Amino acid sequence: MDLARKASALFFIAFSALLFVPSAVSANISIEPRLEDPFTGIVTLISINFGSDLFLVSLAVYVAMRLRNGRVGDVPSDTGMFIGLVVLAAVVVAVAGGFIDFALLYERVDDHYALRDFSAEMYFYAAVLIFATIAASLLLLVRVDWKIAVAAGAAIAPLSPLAWGSMSLMAGTYFVLPLLITITLSAILDTLLIVLLHGFHARASSGELYRAYEGMGP
Repeated sequence: MDLARKASALFFIAFSALLFVPSAVSANISIEPRLEDPFTGIVTLISINFGSDLFLVSLAVYVAMRLRNGRVGDVPSDTGMFIGLVVLAAVVVAVAGGFIDFALLYERVDDHYALRDFSAEMYFYAAVLIFATIAASLLLLVRVDWKIAVAAGAAIAPLSPLAWGSMSLMAGTYFVLPLLITITLSAILDTLLIVLLHGFHARASSGELYRAYEGMGP
């Protein structure tokens, strides 16, 4: 079994764990999510967002490359540079998302900041701004085709406010341990997905995928 297949197997194992483990252990620790001040609050949100943003941005690019046989736009032919730009795009999305989430989804309560009660209007605005950030980052930094950038933004944007909306329902109940497990598993998934993306881009830029595709032709 080659590296890509091993990474794929580990990826799906870790992804399954990411879905099922947090709910299984959520009854162990009960601490309400809270942010003390704007600076530490935004930094906290950026830190939490980055793992999932890197996963989602990388996954969007990887799926697009698989569906389009590696032809996703004017992306760098150097694999190291390509991966670096994907990571940079995820950083931009995480930083912008931290500011957007804090500004639109949090409010001051006594001596700290907590998630607002659900507001469809605020969550819509947050999703639109995150969509614009994702699409612009992929288009300008990674240089994928605009259709791919728009599709990725549309698919990912609703997830961030949705995730924080779910957390608002957990306020005052079980939060910390599932969050820590999610962050840890996100790091594992990010690593595995970057390995897969690196390998696929290397094959695409070398012409191996095109030759294999031609070899399957009549």
